[in-house]
Amino acid sequence: MHVASLPSERAGTRPDKPCLSDETVGTLTNQACAARLETASRALATHGAARGTVAAVRLPNRVNTVVTLFTAWRPGAAVTPVNPAPAHGETEYQITDSTARVPVTHDGLSPEGVTTLAPEHLAAPCAGADADPAEPDLDDLAPLVGTSGTTAPPKGVNSPTPALTR
Repeated sequence: MHVASLPSERAGTRPDKPCLSDETVGTLTNQACAARLETASRALATHGAARGTVAAVRLPNRVNTVVTLFTAWRPGAAVTPVNPAPAHGETEYQITDSTARVPVTHDGLSPEGVTTLAPEHLAAPCAGADADPAEPDLDDLAPLVGTSGTTAPPKGVNSPTPALTR
């Protein structure tokens, strides 16, 4: 099974079981999580997320971070996780260096001229965009993680899409 299809599969087999939980969102069942991913996928696709593009995720470790990861993977986009704590210059550098089209952040920090989405934007219904998942391809780039940059400017380190085996 491809990791991007995990939420849909769980919603189909165990819809009422808990999926994700935190103190800000509460608990989402598998079915509620899959529905949220459907809505968020339309919003992210409307803003340019597609196979071959990169979405930056600059959020604290909460439900919205996981939702955004799966939302970006659904149409085949890669994700670059951005530390929510660094200074604006570091954030701007990583987003620019990764060529991220769609930064999702809790505080609006991103390079000038780049449209930034908040987690609330992904929760709003959005018509017109295709939210159907891309056909899973294990050669697609999934995470684009940046190095720490302790001895040189940070660089993106890519890895293939994670696959799940049964």
